[in-house]
Amino acid sequence: MRLKRFSLIAAAWLLGISVLTASNAAAETLQIQFTGLNLQYDGTNIFDAGVHNTTSSGNPAEADALTAMNFYLDGSLVGSLTSDIYADVYIKDVLNIPAAGGVIVTGGNGGAFGIDLLMKDLTPGWGLALDIDTMQFFYTGSRIAISVAGLATNLAAQDLPFALQLDPVQPIRIVLSSASLTNVTTAAGFVTGFNASGTGNTSGEGFVVIPEPASYVLAGLGIAALAVVRRRRKAA
Repeated sequence: MRLKRFSLIAAAWLLGISVLTASNAAAETLQIQFTGLNLQYDGTNIFDAGVHNTTSSGNPAEADALTAMNFYLDGSLVGSLTSDIYADVYIKDVLNIPAAGGVIVTGGNGGAFGIDLLMKDLTPGWGLALDIDTMQFFYTGSRIAISVAGLATNLAAQDLPFALQLDPVQPIRIVLSSASLTNVTTAAGFVTGFNASGTGNTSGEGFVVIPEPASYVLAGLGIAALAVVRRRRKAA
């Protein structure tokens, strides 16, 4: 009788562990889209419209307040945030942008702070902190649109809502874009400044964080204990 009881508990425990392993393996495309992004170009660097930080501060008061953030797993909306969301952006050495339009590669941040998405009214309020190096910058010309794209060199920190998590060892793509440029200035055939309002997107492999293994063990033990009790009642 003791052997049977032990076998039942062990089976329930192994089932819980197998579920845990399977869930961890099911990585999907996690995409974070955000709107209300305001950028400024000073002729050398691109910053968010808040304080022009060159190092990561995690301080919402020094970042640009966003309008909305939407979180998707394999294209399905998981959840949205509309308050206490900010972007802190620093893209270094964006040089020689042709006034007529074209593509350049930035000088590079050296694999250091570049884009922080803040999701809490705290300091630090990181939801996602991404280090970057070189990025590709495209300008359409005619004061119409820009885009910046590249891969994060490192996931420095993450604390995402809705039990989401990015896989830090997989590539994380970053795209910032705007089709609303103002105060565009040029000199000697190059862009020397602009303000931009637009959107952003980060994407990579991610998953929903599952409960701690202990939760599965306890659930398995509870099921096993219930089965034993039922057996005893039937035997009585």
